[in-house]
Amino acid sequence: MKGTWLVAGAMSAGLILTAAPAAMAGEWRQDTVGYWWQNDDGTYPVNCWQWLDGNQDQVAECYYFNENGYLLTNTITPDLYTVNADGAWVLDGVVQTQSPSGAPAAVEGMAQNPSMDIDRTMGGGLIKQVFIECIGRDRSQVEALLGVTGEPQETEDYAIGEFDFHIDYVLNENEDVRIDYKDNIAVRIFGTNVELLNFEKDEYSLSEIDAIFGVTHVTLMGNAHFWNLQDNPRVTVEMFEGFVSINAY
Repeated sequence: MKGTWLVAGAMSAGLILTAAPAAMAGEWRQDTVGYWWQNDDGTYPVNCWQWLDGNQDQVAECYYFNENGYLLTNTITPDLYTVNADGAWVLDGVVQTQSPSGAPAAVEGMAQNPSMDIDRTMGGGLIKQVFIECIGRDRSQVEALLGVTGEPQETEDYAIGEFDFHIDYVLNENEDVRIDYKDNIAVRIFGTNVELLNFEKDEYSLSEIDAIFGVTHVTLMGNAHFWNLQDNPRVTVEMFEGFVSINAY
């Protein structure tokens, strides 16, 4: 399968990820009721958020479409987010944007927890940038970056004290990632290797991943592999049988 990769023959790939509803090729349409977005294949978004670059300026905004496919404007969406007169999602009056490829287009001004001074250039490009941007940020910023929202779930008994709650973010109909929060800050992101990582070739060895991350792995139990990418705060990556966890402490 294209996109799979092996670490000492142990890891298998999951489903191909769409990190968020991506900016789709298409055009705005209008009738007497309102606006909708029609994709090049004739379909249109319904009951969902969609990142769109309608003016082809390489910056996508996020829009909500109702049960009939019409754009909501100047209102509060069913999931309690604000859209402006143009229908674009805003936080504190600021339009939220990303590049059509899914990389955040405006994250430099985002505040982050002072205890989470994360190097956003880490990961050597192997970790998808949107998740590098999410780790160590608060829930509202994470959801702005992902372009989706979710409902908090009680953390499991074994993790009480380590995490306060987790949210399973549905990125598309087949895939989701789990993010654990402590004090409303994302401290762990968990998903399949294909959901969280970029692939430039079919297989990677442990030594190749070491070179990409710039640190040497530690093998924990069996096929679990661990990389320490940053200290103070500590940011680590763990990989085990097709799954990846990005952690910040």
